Amino acid sequence: MITYTGHTLNIDVEELLELLPDDEKLRFIETLSCTDAVIKHVADQIVDGATENGLYGARLCAAAVAGGTALDIAIRRVALAAPDVAAKEVLRLQIALERAEEERDNYLLELQKNRKTY
Repeated sequence: MITYTGHTLNIDVEELLELLPDDEKLRFIETLSCTDAVIKHVADQIVDGATENGLYGARLCAAAVAGGTALDIAIRRVALAAPDVAAKEVLRLQIALERAEEERDNYLLELQKNRKTY
């Protein structure tokens, strides 16, 4: 339901999602899933078990060999990929550090050149 009160437009997102055709619903969800707030809250659930406000998606009471809820599957995928993800992040940080050190060295060389001219 969409209502307009004064200067406020209220949209019932759950109802809106129910009314959307599947392809439009998927496009909306994919777009939403790439926003920082959604990524943060999903990561919070995977790492900490809940969002910063204590909310969480459904999970099975006990681990299952296959299947489970979407959150169970996401947690399992992250756990299985953790070594690869960690290695990629360490490499990314090493490259960033190398660039920062190179910039620092160039800055120091330029500073030394400028000191000699005075």
